[in-house]
Amino acid sequence: MVLPAATAHGLPIGDLGPCCVSYDYGESGELELTPYLGNVVLRQSDSISPVQEEGYGDADVDGVFAGSPMELEIPLARSSWTQLNKLPGITRHTIGTKEYVVISNKCGSEMYENSVELMIKPIRDGVCSTNPDEWIWLFRVHPFRAMEVIYNRADQRTIMTHFKVFPCLESGCEGEFGKWGYPYPESGTLESAAL
Repeated sequence: MVLPAATAHGLPIGDLGPCCVSYDYGESGELELTPYLGNVVLRQSDSISPVQEEGYGDADVDGVFAGSPMELEIPLARSSWTQLNKLPGITRHTIGTKEYVVISNKCGSEMYENSVELMIKPIRDGVCSTNPDEWIWLFRVHPFRAMEVIYNRADQRTIMTHFKVFPCLESGCEGEFGKWGYPYPESGTLESAAL
């Protein structure tokens, strides 16, 4: 991921506040993933394969970087059928005026070929930021479920939605997860990612 230069007051994303998340950004099926309740978290952790030698016990004598997995999680609140229908294994149905979803098993489906772009924009004064310097653009994401629907008298129910973020395999952005603080094209399409 390409990071922007910090300002005198820190990174351009700011220090506090919620964000807008646009799934399938720049396409006709673009969906704002709101409302949510809790933390929207973009997480990345380098995987390191240890190199060892006899005589040093369990202490590594070196390490080799073995990839940098990235995920995004959003605790959706007061979810709509439209939002839930974007999750794998959840299909929206209508009978007359009644709507419902069917929750199914997922097995054997490839994720990358069905992945889409996603944009994260800080909220400024109650609206999504219009300053591209503050945005995070993820090139290839695919949602997956890790649901816990909680019933009790204290906690508001949320649907924790996870997104696997893939490194781009297309020409011009190969190996990149996304861009942060970048002059984004109007269309939000990967064809312009290499500009």
